[in-house]
Amino acid sequence: MDNDFKPLLVNEDIFFNHYKGKGLAEIIHGLSWVTESFGIVDQLRKDPGNSKLKMRLIRDILPELKKEPVGEKAFSRLNEIEIYIEKHDSLETLAEMLDILLRELSKGYRLLLQGYATR
Repeated sequence: MDNDFKPLLVNEDIFFNHYKGKGLAEIIHGLSWVTESFGIVDQLRKDPGNSKLKMRLIRDILPELKKEPVGEKAFSRLNEIEIYIEKHDSLETLAEMLDILLRELSKGYRLLLQGYATR
């Protein structure tokens, strides 16, 4: 298993320091937003015209991801994604924009959970 966390968008120090000393529930709560984001992108690929899914992403999920300790670069990416969703319908570009960020967050949460489990 790859345990290196060399983020392109997520600031490693901010991310890990935020969760230092927090419990399992807080880690899982943050991970749930990432998981739902992946799910919504998959659902939008099957039903690209589903405005309810897009609105869920804009109104609920992206604001919650912005509350996560992602760092300045990732926060800017979330803002770009929000603007993109409002102006465009291309799901491939949306998936690409979200992919790196979500994968990095997933990897960070996985490392947090491993650390929590080995305490």
